[in-house]
Amino acid sequence: MTTRFVSHALDRTRGRFVKDDRIVGGYGGQPFSDSSFINMHLRGITVYSHRGIHQIQVLYEKDGELCWADEHGTIIGPWNLSKEAFLLEPGEVINRIEGCSGDKIDALQFFTNTGRSSNRCGGYGGVPFTWKGQELVFFSGRAGDQLDSLQAHWCGRSTESHMIHAPPPPQAKF
Repeated sequence: MTTRFVSHALDRTRGRFVKDDRIVGGYGGQPFSDSSFINMHLRGITVYSHRGIHQIQVLYEKDGELCWADEHGTIIGPWNLSKEAFLLEPGEVINRIEGCSGDKIDALQFFTNTGRSSNRCGGYGGVPFTWKGQELVFFSGRAGDQLDSLQAHWCGRSTESHMIHAPPPPQAKF
């Protein structure tokens, strides 16, 4: 699969562009974005899953202070949920995400620049996808009872030649 990046915004603090990857998943739930953490370093991700991704939450760090972003999705219900906490070492960044999606996010796995990877979280339904970037900085998407859709946002050097300018994807009509 070819990944298509769209030039989104310039993170002036670090002097790098933020690029949006394609959105995967469905249109349920409410929209969310962790873009307010753009100037912080992503330090870890916690995922709750059972036959799909129920909740995701990202841990950030700035100047030695740790801060959790909001939880997206829920962990309520009769399911026997698995919890996967994937913490990054100093200097380590997430540079690839693999997963599966249909109407919701079915599975996620994270890979780093040092060759480490998280356990695969979720079920086995949906269509496989792979996202790659220089450094994952935040997520956006939609969530309700589960994680309905997800989009990765990556930092990269402004000199990268594969960036294109394109309009955002069309919004769902309700």
